[in-house]
Amino acid sequence: MISVAVDGVLVSHPDAAGRGLGRYVDALLTSLVNVPDIDVSALMSGPRRLDAAVHRVDLRRRWQSSPRLEWYEHIARIGFDARRAAPDVFHSPGIDPPLWYRGPWVQTLHDVIPLVYPSDVWGPELARWRLRARLMASARAVICISAHTATLAVRHLGLKSERLHVIHHGVTPIFRQSIEPAESDPPYVLYVGGFGPHKGFGEAFEVIATVADAGLPHMLR
Repeated sequence: MISVAVDGVLVSHPDAAGRGLGRYVDALLTSLVNVPDIDVSALMSGPRRLDAAVHRVDLRRRWQSSPRLEWYEHIARIGFDARRAAPDVFHSPGIDPPLWYRGPWVQTLHDVIPLVYPSDVWGPELARWRLRARLMASARAVICISAHTATLAVRHLGLKSERLHVIHHGVTPIFRQSIEPAESDPPYVLYVGGFGPHKGFGEAFEVIATVADAGLPHMLR
């Protein structure tokens, strides 16, 4: 039996829950309990309920009302919080690597978008990514969600390629359910994504303009 402690804060965080990172961590905690010979602990804050098979380790934070101080407090304390769970492996699945952790730990790297798409909207994120790069370098392994992400990890973060492992995102069963479209819906092109300089809104507008020029009735949603 291998014990794994997972930083589950993003599941309940108001800026992440229900979005990409929050959904990833939520699915991770939901799925790991079904893997044989793994004992899962979740480092949590907030009211989010967990599967009965997941051991909850409650976190105490003082600066949750300050986004700037909240992040630094979390990376400074999460390693100590993980030690309370005494796991064989600690997993940091978001973008908050521990400032200190004595023991094997794994980091998931989703992207390095602020480094690839410079923009004033990122604010302090650029400075944070310079710190993240140094912290991730001490991880025993880094999970990259795609080969492209692994390439960016080497180029922008200076991570060693031998520590990178490409593991693609899974698809939960709910997304495999067949849903019949309503007959009254006119044809349309669906765009899914939050607003940001890297989200491809310009490309979406170009696509629908091309569709309109071709005389097709599709609309952009």
